[in-house]
Amino acid sequence: MKIALGVHHFPPHHIGGAEWRAVRTARFLLEHGHDVKVVCVERIDDTSVRNTLRFVDEFYEEIPVHRLFFNIASAPNLLDFEYNNLWVGSHLQEWLASESFDLFHLISGYLLTASALCAAQAIRLPTVVTLTDFWFLCRHISMVRSGGQLSTLPISPQRCAQCLGEERRRYRWLGHLAPKIMEIYWEHRQDYVDYFTRRMAFLQQTLQKVNVAIAPSQFLLSMYEAAGFRAQTMLFMRQGLVYDEQPEPPPSHQPRPLRIGYLGQIIKIKGLHILIEAIQRTDAPFQVEVYGDLTARSDYSQELLRMAKNDPRIRFCGVAARTQIGEILRNLDVVVVPSLWYENSPNVILEAFAHGVPVIASDLGGMAELVKHEVNGLLFPVGDAPALAKTLTRLFCEPKLASRLREGAMASRPPHLEEEMQQLLAVYEHCVNEKQSAGLVSES
Repeated sequence: MKIALGVHHFPPHHIGGAEWRAVRTARFLLEHGHDVKVVCVERIDDTSVRNTLRFVDEFYEEIPVHRLFFNIASAPNLLDFEYNNLWVGSHLQEWLASESFDLFHLISGYLLTASALCAAQAIRLPTVVTLTDFWFLCRHISMVRSGGQLSTLPISPQRCAQCLGEERRRYRWLGHLAPKIMEIYWEHRQDYVDYFTRRMAFLQQTLQKVNVAIAPSQFLLSMYEAAGFRAQTMLFMRQGLVYDEQPEPPPSHQPRPLRIGYLGQIIKIKGLHILIEAIQRTDAPFQVEVYGDLTARSDYSQELLRMAKNDPRIRFCGVAARTQIGEILRNLDVVVVPSLWYENSPNVILEAFAHGVPVIASDLGGMAELVKHEVNGLLFPVGDAPALAKTLTRLFCEPKLASRLREGAMASRPPHLEEEMQQLLAVYEHCVNEKQSAGLVSES
């Protein structure tokens, strides 16, 4: 098969969960004899182009990549282009047709936008979407509102209009000062309300034409279905990992502090400040290792450094190379995922379980789906630093609990990458065969 794999960004300059999902999928397909090309957005601020886009074809570790460059600031309608980029759609319809692909697989939807799906559908190319986040439901992707509150279903264009308006600080301030009055105000901002009504209708209709939508968590799948966003087939498929069947047992250094790890992005909705506050609420001999890019969000990073500067138990270790993850996890007693948003199917939890490390996580969304309280980890109320402090202290004071949770983590190991990829290939083959069968029927 010849597969076009779309994703918002791609290494080496952009690294994240969706990007690595695209990398491992492309590698597997190439290694198994399929023809694969990745299409991604490299830059959205390229001032060398206006009212169009340019592209560069190159390779990343033997993976062919079609990189797109455009200047979103020159879009005729910036908000509409955020979900339906006509430059991307026009270019991809021509590119997909010229390359004679058998199928288009879009990971997420952000930046390439639904226009990428429309381009494939216009030339009757089977389409598969991997829903890695809430982009189809939420302009912010995360279902977190401008003021930091979690959004809930049903989706309301009026509430979304308020969220968009409150990206400006003065409106957030007015929202806190007179919430009822501001709710009425945003309900009557017809321009914003109409925008979100258009966005929701367009994305809903586009997704309905997709052959298969894959969600890596039951939680995400249920959110999309409850919101009325469905593809022709909705499928749960947990992401697979590459890991040893029998991980090395953790080194024993008794007596020793409880070794706590945080691995992930350093952004506010990931809740690292909740972990730091929890540590500082107790005098227990903890040893905290934080792995992540402190330069990614400078204001938040500086806040974290100020919070932790007088606590020798907290160590910022920088970004962990992917080849180091196994060694890092083997030397931890627990991984903490204090995220303030729903999450989906966090790689860090699956990586921890793959190495037999229990997880303490917020009792929310995709985290609570993976972490079974008292079985393979512990849950605490989202954003509750005192509760997290008590949970960590309990784990330190109860060695039998720590041992039992480690056994539970080993029993919760995720599928191997090979298993996930074989499932994905079956989806591809079904979509392609279905199109061929439909073609034979129409010809007869």
